[in-house]
Amino acid sequence: MAAMGQEAEFLDLKDYPMPPYDGDIETSTGLPEATNALGQKIRAADALILSTPEYNGSIPGILKTSLTALP
Repeated sequence: MAAMGQEAEFLDLKDYPMPPYDGDIETSTGLPEATNALGQKIRAADALILSTPEYNGSIPGILKTSLTALP
């Protein structure tokens, strides 16, 4: 991609550990720092390419939680 003037960054959700989403925790202590860090990366991107295994006919719960909890 660099030859086309584009830049890509690989992110692994293991590097952004998050508990399952809990609105009570968000209300009392705010979003976890890992959620904020991942959200900043995504907001700064011009585009996203997501690659994930299928889990019970859908995407894994941790990916759903990660995307739902982003500020």
